[in-house]
Amino acid sequence: MPSDPAESFRTHSNYIQAFRLLVHDPISSLRQNIYALLRGRILDGNTLPQSSGAIIDLDQVRSSLHSAWGTETLLSMTCRIIDEEELLRLSNNWSAIQVYYVFYHCTQALHVAKGHPRPESHPSTQQLFYDYWAARPMCLPPWSLAFGVDGAKNAPPGITADVCVHAWTGCAGDNIWNLVFKALMTTRRERLDEKYRELRQLKKRLKRRAWKRQEDGRIARGRKPRPEPKFPLPRLTEQEKEQADNRLRPFSIMDYLYRVRIKTNYEDSNMFSDGPEDNNSSRHIRSAFCIIASGTLFLHELAIRNLVGREIFLAWADEWIRKNMPLNLNYGLVTRRQYLA
Repeated sequence: MPSDPAESFRTHSNYIQAFRLLVHDPISSLRQNIYALLRGRILDGNTLPQSSGAIIDLDQVRSSLHSAWGTETLLSMTCRIIDEEELLRLSNNWSAIQVYYVFYHCTQALHVAKGHPRPESHPSTQQLFYDYWAARPMCLPPWSLAFGVDGAKNAPPGITADVCVHAWTGCAGDNIWNLVFKALMTTRRERLDEKYRELRQLKKRLKRRAWKRQEDGRIARGRKPRPEPKFPLPRLTEQEKEQADNRLRPFSIMDYLYRVRIKTNYEDSNMFSDGPEDNNSSRHIRSAFCIIASGTLFLHELAIRNLVGREIFLAWADEWIRKNMPLNLNYGLVTRRQYLA
């Protein structure tokens, strides 16, 4: 059942702002360009993949990059041209979808650039994002952060995640980390609850199937058929719950954004339209979506550049800018171009 839009917005706007501040904090880095800062963090961390000599489907890499760049451009254009409050609220529903698809397309581009076929589904692409950025020890928040059965993964030294923090508490200081890990924890918990429901339905089907086998045997021996009984939804044992929890991988920022995409598409479609309590809240969310999308693309662009070669990658970028970005538009890939060289 959909939740109250104001409460839902207040929760998720806090989560989204926390992720945004881990990509780029405009206060603490007032005089430095976001991409200059990110480039230093990314390159200093020795996190980028190196070419293995695998055969790469360059056309598919470029196609996936084009999809990511185009999606980011649509998101950025919306941010530039829409300022009327009601339209802005409605547009944030689409912004939530667009920022997820930036992750989707650039993760696929990276996977193909490593010599693999393009994944065909959301779950497999989300798994790959986790594998590339959060499965191994790495300090590149928010992309390297995850939450699994053993708790928070890749929290920086000195940070102990408090996932019991209320989602509406202030998004500042160490509480930024608490909110991010709470967002990841609750996203994974929602999926785990779905797994529990699926397992309960499976147990119910198996009980019904066992009864039918037994009944078929009775009838074959000449016994009178019995009415089929009702099969209530069985409970899971603690061991079954523990096994399901252990099988479910840790969840990353991409999993959280998929959760937001599903909420705005289906479950809480009025969260961004009816939830904000003042005129500035929607603008803050719109800005956060743009920063998260652009920072994520920049990370993947640097990784893909390493794999396909600098000259090939920059030729793709320059061609896309020439064909798709008028000279008076200065955002998205245009603003990152000099930092990709």
